[in-house]
Amino acid sequence: MDPRLRGDDNVTLFKTSVLAAVFLLILLGKSSAADSAKDNPFKSIHGFMEAAYGPKLDHDGLTQKDDFNLLEQRLQLKTSYRPDQSETLARWNTEFFYKGDLLVDEHEETVQYDIREANGVFSPFSWLDVKLGRHILTWGTGDLLFINDVFPKDFESFFIGRDDEYLKVPSDAGRFSLYNPLVSADLVLVPFFTPDTPLDGDRLSFYDVFLGRLAGKESGRLLTVRRLLSGGLSPAKSVTWSLWKIGAAEIDLLKTQR
Repeated sequence: MDPRLRGDDNVTLFKTSVLAAVFLLILLGKSSAADSAKDNPFKSIHGFMEAAYGPKLDHDGLTQKDDFNLLEQRLQLKTSYRPDQSETLARWNTEFFYKGDLLVDEHEETVQYDIREANGVFSPFSWLDVKLGRHILTWGTGDLLFINDVFPKDFESFFIGRDDEYLKVPSDAGRFSLYNPLVSADLVLVPFFTPDTPLDGDRLSFYDVFLGRLAGKESGRLLTVRRLLSGGLSPAKSVTWSLWKIGAAEIDLLKTQR
């Protein structure tokens, strides 16, 4: 038995068993519905189940967990649906997409469900495609080369070794694609702001310019509004930090510095 999990073995086993049970129920449901698949407007349910482990080889004691920065089990399922009851929706070639992740995060000691995608796509005109709901606002050539680089990003997921998919944070938005023989254009409307997820020192250590050394979890405790003001840091340095890590504390900091 892994010594890192002692004391929480029963909880970890229970969480893993829940994921396995859900996965088996899905498989059984797919096999029992195979005969009626032709009449079902839902496409097949796809997904995967994985366990990820990222050990720390240098036990420096800077982060929240000194033995690992990634230990989790994940179940992702996705499906799509084409409505055929409505003549209008069928004529508009309407399709609905859904993708969700059930995550057991041993580092944060939480079980969470994340809706990665929940959107509808339709084409009311031959020159217009509309996509509404939660989706990833990025398009490009691959290999992390994005034509638009304004979508929210989860830098923590990227640096701890999760799949590149989780670098991209979904947004609740509408995307309108217009086509013309001469030019094509994409218009994106984002009514709700989705921030980046920066590095906060709980999982990863990094060089802290204020401390002048590598820091982890203590960096977040030192760089609070009260400590910044009491430490006599200049407004310029405070603004620099706020640009690095955007959040409620930094917004309050800027208001205080005025």
